[in-house]
Amino acid sequence: MPTAQYSIPADLVQAFRTAIQAVHEWQRYGGAEPLVNYQGLPHPVSVVADEVAIFDDNMPDDLCSRICYVAGSSVPGPADQTYKAGALCLYRLCMKLKVRSSSLSWC
Repeated sequence: MPTAQYSIPADLVQAFRTAIQAVHEWQRYGGAEPLVNYQGLPHPVSVVADEVAIFDDNMPDDLCSRICYVAGSSVPGPADQTYKAGALCLYRLCMKLKVRSSSLSWC
């Protein structure tokens, strides 16, 4: 995956924060993949994670801790404190939750 030549934009950081919280709620309550606003439009949380994955900037401690908490034992936590590692962790969790959601939707 390519790496961005600039720092992660503030609005993408905010969308990522919101996506982490949305994934936590998705994990707890189930349902369809949640959407979060980014650049004025709704985006699936997995798409936000994918957008963030090109940034090697370090995440703040609170954000890294939050991702580790949400990932729990479901998927491996971030390999380091970069947005890239956090996004990969969140993306893996999204894929696991999508599989869970699709296996429950047969009824």
